[in-house]
Amino acid sequence: MDKSIKIRFKMYKAGRRWLVAAAAVAAFSVGTTLANGQGVNAATTDSTSGTTAAETAPTTADAASANTTDNAATSTESVPTNTTAKDTTPTTDETPTAAPAAATTETPTTTPTAAATTATPKVTAKTALAAPASDPAIQQTDGAGVVQPSVDPSNGAITANTGVTVNAWMSAENDDGTTSTTGYNASQGKNQISSTAKNVQVHYEISNTTGSDITNVSAQLYLPPTGQNTPNGAANGPTFTINTSIDDIEAQIHAAGYTSNYSDQGNVIWPGHWYDADHFVATYNLQQLSRIWYSIGTLAAGAKYDVVIDLTMNNVDTSATSPYNVSQFAIQDSTTPGDTPTASYSVYLPTPVPVLPGMGSVTTSIGATGNQATTQYTTAGASDNVKYAQTQVNYSDVNNLNASFTVGNPTSTTISIHPIILLPLFNDNNSKWVLDASKVTEATFEDALPGVTVTYSKDGDDGNYKTYSELMAAFPDFTWDQLQSITIDGPVAAGTYYTVNLPMVYTGTKAELATAGVGTFGSYNYDMSTWSEEDTLSTASLVSYSYGDKDVTSTRTINFVNADGTTAKDPVVQTITYKTVKNDQTGETIYTPQGAYYQYDVPAQAGYSADKTTIAQQAVGATDMTPENTEVTVTYTPKMTYGTATSTRTIHFVDADGNVLRDPVTQTIAYKTVTNAVTGETIYTPQNAYYQYDVPAIAGYNVDNNQIAQETVKPGTAVANDTDVTVTYTPKMTYGTANSTRTIHFVDAEGNVLRDPVTQTITYKTVTNAVTGDTIYTPQNAYYQYDV
Repeated sequence: MDKSIKIRFKMYKAGRRWLVAAAAVAAFSVGTTLANGQGVNAATTDSTSGTTAAETAPTTADAASANTTDNAATSTESVPTNTTAKDTTPTTDETPTAAPAAATTETPTTTPTAAATTATPKVTAKTALAAPASDPAIQQTDGAGVVQPSVDPSNGAITANTGVTVNAWMSAENDDGTTSTTGYNASQGKNQISSTAKNVQVHYEISNTTGSDITNVSAQLYLPPTGQNTPNGAANGPTFTINTSIDDIEAQIHAAGYTSNYSDQGNVIWPGHWYDADHFVATYNLQQLSRIWYSIGTLAAGAKYDVVIDLTMNNVDTSATSPYNVSQFAIQDSTTPGDTPTASYSVYLPTPVPVLPGMGSVTTSIGATGNQATTQYTTAGASDNVKYAQTQVNYSDVNNLNASFTVGNPTSTTISIHPIILLPLFNDNNSKWVLDASKVTEATFEDALPGVTVTYSKDGDDGNYKTYSELMAAFPDFTWDQLQSITIDGPVAAGTYYTVNLPMVYTGTKAELATAGVGTFGSYNYDMSTWSEEDTLSTASLVSYSYGDKDVTSTRTINFVNADGTTAKDPVVQTITYKTVKNDQTGETIYTPQGAYYQYDVPAQAGYSADKTTIAQQAVGATDMTPENTEVTVTYTPKMTYGTATSTRTIHFVDADGNVLRDPVTQTIAYKTVTNAVTGETIYTPQNAYYQYDVPAIAGYNVDNNQIAQETVKPGTAVANDTDVTVTYTPKMTYGTANSTRTIHFVDAEGNVLRDPVTQTITYKTVTNAVTGDTIYTPQNAYYQYDV
């Protein structure tokens, strides 16, 4: 048995210093014996015939329990056949082992119910920054009781040969609001649940991990509420209260298309008594629910269904923990007889975490909205510490003054803190600023500061602090506007901070405002390990203001000009009016706008485009600088229409007579056009030219122009005229000579030659047309006269 000493401190005021008396309180922690898991065999059912097979409870595999006799028995258990009928007739004639509760004169105890609609544990976080629990609400152990690392609950899944996967696990909330989860471990099946566990849930899951539908699927859920029963029916493990109603359980099951039946039998080796929900509720108490049987019929490929049941662990005698102080829960795939995922739970006492004294973080703030004086203290020597701060409050803010403070633990371990929060009434018993009693209640402090002790004083900080009930007993007429200070005492987890908002109210007269300071709001923050003291003080004072008699204005002028600088239209002037408030102490003037420069939609101008279509709204904030006028210019530019145009040069090919010798050739220049919508003027910009053209030869002809030169066109306000060029071909001529003769013969009457003949010759010049082949013969002389 371990022994530890817990120190409690009592503080007494001596001036502004505190004296401490310590009282030692012995605290003893009770060791917890880990429970050995007990194996469980579920009834197995032939899904077609509805008959049952004999089952036997196995002996415990843990050597630590070798001297203990496990109670085993054999029986035949009737399981409902797959049916969709709501009313199911019990399959056994045996009388239920648990009868309805007898009538009593005592006030019945009401068990709260809560529907479990999700497999995610319900957790209520109490702090903004919750540290992980040093002792999880659920632990997994080995055969020797040594705590093992947590495992994914899905590791406990049992997959039957059919492909149906069943899984069961439990989750619970730790003291710090975090959640622990553990499930069946195939090699151990042993777990411990803390005696302080909250929001306990048991989760059952059945799924089809194959790619095909599985028919005739059913399952049995074994609940842990009554503890694992011995053969004589006595519970020997932690017991639980079921908080999920049968209707809510049915809603989860039937949402998946199941049919369900319920049994009061707490030990799986006994015959089953099965009822539908209505009969079970009418006959039994909800806490007698031990098993749920449901039939899915066909489990679709990839389908997964969950059932979640909320539990509350009942008070248990943790001093009597033993290897058999266990409660079991399980899920069995009833499609094919096989292993049953079973988790055994014993109870253990969490090991207290030692809390060291130290100095926490304290921040105090006072003022009106947007004008706060804030001080803070975290750790000694920290660069961000601000011990004193002051703000000024306008007369008009007297009913909007607020104070707030934040206390917390900036360290990496839980520490016990002890700050004292001082209200303005502390410094001045006649302070005109006090807590607004109409808005402050005990919950203002208690709900915002969970897990620590808050005490109150209406008499300064003289050490006369009382709990709220003690304060009301001592001062029946106490109201919150009498509160001067509070103390906060207790452990705060690492990284956890609590903030309390305190609305203030002014109780004086208007005439008193000129001299009424708000006073100090702050704290004495104690390092309990050394009892050193630090102050964090926030103060506020009043300041008077003069309000301007005349309004101040600023303008935004919107000018409209054309691209050439000419005025397009008259300007538009927008005006903002400012209220002025002058600080009489500093001379500073604040200009507060009463409006804004609102959005202006720029008007269209025919033939023009504007560089802005909208002048956006401009909201001007309050400033201590004299507002200045501004200008915005809108520029209009003519709209341009873009297009294209063309011009051509046509080259014709003819002979000297004008006859066409070949098809003409057409050259084209493409132009891009820009038309000014205002002036109507179009600019034509050529994109190419009339390029050089080499005239082709034609057999038998000469040409008058062998090459048509390139011709370029410059941009202009008109497109170039279409032009024509003619190329003339003339036939080629061949020049030569030719002769013809006239021979004069001289004979007698008988034909006898009397003398030699005389031959005369004409010479011709010839011209031959190469196209037609015609030759022109031009004689150069004649057959001249010949005298015989």
